[in-house]
Amino acid sequence: MSSILTTVFPSPLGDLIACATEQGLCLLEFVGSRRVEREQQDLQRLLKRPMIAGMNEHLAQAEQELRDYFAGSLHTFNVALHTPSTPFQAAVWQGLRQIPYGKTASYREQAERLGRPTAVRAVAAYEPGVYVFPEGEVPPHIDGLTGGTEGVPVPPEQFKRLTEIPIVLYFGDYIPETPSRNLGDESWRVRLQMGRRFVDCINRHGGRATLVELPKLGIRGNTHFLMQDLNNDVLADLFARWLHEHRLD
Repeated sequence: MSSILTTVFPSPLGDLIACATEQGLCLLEFVGSRRVEREQQDLQRLLKRPMIAGMNEHLAQAEQELRDYFAGSLHTFNVALHTPSTPFQAAVWQGLRQIPYGKTASYREQAERLGRPTAVRAVAAYEPGVYVFPEGEVPPHIDGLTGGTEGVPVPPEQFKRLTEIPIVLYFGDYIPETPSRNLGDESWRVRLQMGRRFVDCINRHGGRATLVELPKLGIRGNTHFLMQDLNNDVLADLFARWLHEHRLD
């Protein structure tokens, strides 16, 4: 049985660890990421192969394509991939590869392209500002210096879909509990308070929603651009654990 080969090569964003089989690239991650060790273990378990240092044509191609991408001369990657998955997961990943360079697509758009408009498996959001509630159950407007915030009513059958999937909301630091004279503080205060009401409503209807306030976990100092903060690896690891707990990884 052939092994999974692994090597490290540089990039403008930091060194990358890459793994590949004879079929294609199967892992690309930043060196030092807290997830690397677990991802490598999972890969060996799924492929039932050991992992050793080495190089093959797929790793060499990945390194060259990344070099060209960062130089601005490549917009489409062609390296072969070896991704152990279910047929649906494979279709999702193939769909992601079809998103054009410089463009984005929502999960709903991807689900519709796959012919599975209800295939969204979970909702995760970092400090969202708009929340939906069943018609007739929208909570009162929350006042604030920025105009406050209010829930958006949707038909009960649409809201019910949200109760059928896990939901997690993350909020960072520096969010006051009481009204503030600072416009920025007020914006995040009302978002957090309405988020709590949204989570309560989801769970009251039998859903599985969680609101995570990072300071209450001892994770302090985050701005409102959470994934751009210096501890974004901690936040990514926290999210990865949530995905694993809900069998979404």
